[in-house]
Amino acid sequence: MCTVVNGGTEPGVQQALDVLHDVPTTYRSNMITETGRMVLRVVPPDRRERPAVTELREALAVAPSS
Repeated sequence: MCTVVNGGTEPGVQQALDVLHDVPTTYRSNMITETGRMVLRVVPPDRRERPAVTELREALAVAPSS
């Protein structure tokens, strides 16, 4: 999140994606997905349509298995 806030949208979002992809869907806790959403919320409006941001948004939309 700090990376995104400090102007590094692409690297910060990529870090969040890497973490999200490393954790199997069945083990994604609410804390993990909410942290990903926090990263999305700090992305500047003019950068929200970038491919990495879209990919993170889509990855967070996948509901974990119960």
